[in-house]
Amino acid sequence: LPISSSAHVQIASQLLGLDQISRPQLTAFIATIQLGTEAAVVIYFFKDIVRIAKAWFISLFNRASMTEGQRADAKMGWLVIIGSLPVVVVGLVFKNQIENQLRNLWIVAVMLIVFGIVLALADRFGPKTKSIENLSTRDGLLFGLAQALAVIPGVSRSGGTISM
Repeated sequence: LPISSSAHVQIASQLLGLDQISRPQLTAFIATIQLGTEAAVVIYFFKDIVRIAKAWFISLFNRASMTEGQRADAKMGWLVIIGSLPVVVVGLVFKNQIENQLRNLWIVAVMLIVFGIVLALADRFGPKTKSIENLSTRDGLLFGLAQALAVIPGVSRSGGTISM
């Protein structure tokens, strides 16, 4: 679901008068509650994750013996790795701004509205025609950049990905 949990935590903390909590504590709290989301995703997709990871490891050492399905899974593994790089870079470079300046309720509100509109436009006008087999390194980076925007409260990782 394209919901920004960090935005909702920020809004709730302000409404409940918990804004005296330090930014690092709030960031740690958000990271902790997101572990539940990540656990649910890992549990639901566990077989797929194992299959993709196994194919990725095989591709490192013995690509010639792989089946077509294993090649597709290995490619997906590479795309996940490539798509993870932008958020790592953004997180490291903009750590201070993410933890401090971007926690402003005006930014949160604007981003919720803007990305709600972006998601609606992508749903209405997006071509939705590219199959998984046709994804490229460029696509992996674009998906990663879309997810990297989720360091801004109000931007959902899944919403960014869906919009991209």
